[in-house]
Amino acid sequence: MKNSPNSHFKSTLAQLEKRYSCSQNDWKRLKQVGYSAICKISHTEYGGFESQTGSYLMDERSHTFKIKIDYIDQQTRAYKKLFLVPSTRE
Repeated sequence: MKNSPNSHFKSTLAQLEKRYSCSQNDWKRLKQVGYSAICKISHTEYGGFESQTGSYLMDERSHTFKIKIDYIDQQTRAYKKLFLVPSTRE
């Protein structure tokens, strides 16, 4: 039996929560998105995802993040990105 996308994303995010230290604000933003709106979860150990374009960069910079979540905004039906866990701590 296949897992539903919601349970898959929930399980994946639980694993990422153990691996990375997310702020309470990050988890609040994620809860607002909701599991059913998520299309894709990307994460990396090295480098990060650039916040303006969503592109992966091999270098950790002040504007890159370890986790990128692509989702559909339920009100506007627009495709959006949520970035969690900054690659560098300032």
